[in-house]
Amino acid sequence: MKTKKLFIGIIIAFIIQNGLMAQKLQVVKKIVEKTIPFQKGMSLNVNAEKAEIKISGWEKNEIYIKLSMVSKHPLKEKAEDGLNDMNYTIEVSEGKVVNITSRIHSHGQRIRKKVHIEINVPPSCLSEVENNFGDITIQNLDNKLNVESNYGDISLNNIRGVMEISANFGDITGEKIAGNITVNSNYGDIKFYETEGKFDIDLDFGNIQIDRLKNLHGLIINSSKGDVDIRLESPAQYGYNLETSFGKIRLPQSVDEGSNSNKTGFQSKVINRKGNEVPVLKINSSFGDIIIQ
Repeated sequence: MKTKKLFIGIIIAFIIQNGLMAQKLQVVKKIVEKTIPFQKGMSLNVNAEKAEIKISGWEKNEIYIKLSMVSKHPLKEKAEDGLNDMNYTIEVSEGKVVNITSRIHSHGQRIRKKVHIEINVPPSCLSEVENNFGDITIQNLDNKLNVESNYGDISLNNIRGVMEISANFGDITGEKIAGNITVNSNYGDIKFYETEGKFDIDLDFGNIQIDRLKNLHGLIINSSKGDVDIRLESPAQYGYNLETSFGKIRLPQSVDEGSNSNKTGFQSKVINRKGNEVPVLKINSSFGDIIIQ
């Protein structure tokens, strides 16, 4: 009984100590702001690590950049040292490319460090973003967009143009996007809502869901392990070339004109409409269901 009481006492002391440590956590911040006049043909290039990045289109004819660096530690001196581990650059090369870099160095000290990068640009600004260990949010752009993320999620909203999206361990979500969209991902779910245009998606591990898809100009999906769920406004107006090795294919009854299957589980459906005059959904899945509705 005494042993049990001692164990409970140790747990309570540990909880209280952690609570006190949290209360005494010292927070040190540094904010950097810069405004750059925008000229036609200018582009944005962001290369960061351990950062939360948000890029938004706005009506002003200028590029606004805000870097918020935060360091936390029970000792104020250590928290201040953490700020010194955060390096950044904001440069304009040849008057055309706005380059932003952000790095966080670690020296083995348990200091919580984070960088928040907020950027506002005219919608026509070409943008290229790369981030390691952090999320990326982009909205209200109308031009070419390249995004690469390693260990972080990507969120897109109200984007039009040519998009090349690459993700390594992270989810990709998009709403109200239109254009030519290329996606390469090795691990994570992909979800698009209210989209239109042409899609080329390659995913190794994860599910794909495209909801309220309209004005489709073509769709190619290669999926290794995961379900593919496509929801169209008018399924009957498209052609289909669907294959799955270990999964099921489901189509609306109005467009399901035939299927081939064998005892190994392989299924395929090929439905052509008016030859090459209509867009075709070409989907190949190794381990997963294909659902069209």
